Amino acid sequence: MSTQSEGKLIAGWWKDIGIDVDLTVMDIGAIDDRFWNREGGVYVPDFDVTIDRLLNWVDPGQTLDQWKSYQVGLWNMAAWSDPVYDSLWDQQSETVDPERRRAIVWRMQALLYEDAVNPVLVYPDALQAYDIREWEGWVPLPLAGGGQAPVVGTGYNLETYLNVGPTGRDADADGTPVSLWVAAAAVAVGGCAAWYGLRRRAHRTPMEEE
Repeated sequence: MSTQSEGKLIAGWWKDIGIDVDLTVMDIGAIDDRFWNREGGVYVPDFDVTIDRLLNWVDPGQTLDQWKSYQVGLWNMAAWSDPVYDSLWDQQSETVDPERRRAIVWRMQALLYEDAVNPVLVYPDALQAYDIREWEGWVPLPLAGGGQAPVVGTGYNLETYLNVGPTGRDADADGTPVSLWVAAAAVAVGGCAAWYGLRRRAHRTPMEEE
């Protein structure tokens, strides 16, 4: 479902309960101007409600940093501030024990939910594909509890960056796999480059989806 369709549904629901809504579709430049609007050097966001998509980081601390007070005027588009939340973020960043840190993170999420800072509309499934016939060395990121994060979905997967390369590659004199730097660069570039590379080889190379 597109963001515009979601907006039309929500606007209709609100009108059903007596809330008049003026739904506007704008290009990204106009949206950014309203997001980060300033008057006399003071941050004054010029919108009431917006629909956005948020890509989470592998580590929850990186994602939850978005709603800290210092992010108002930056990535905290809701302009929401809570000193308790700020304190909890500091605590989780210094907590080594996974279970204790998880409890702190869940409390932070509860605060966001209770104040309806960013109501979640949907949790989309993420799908990634990678070449297992002509490329090898893909390394999933480990998660607490034994799970695995994306193989190439994050730009800081150093294990994949260092190990991925052509299948059956030969090594040069110093032991470095030939063309490894090409594979590493492809991983580092990100989604658009990866999409282009997969499209270019799709007609001849079997792909595996995870």
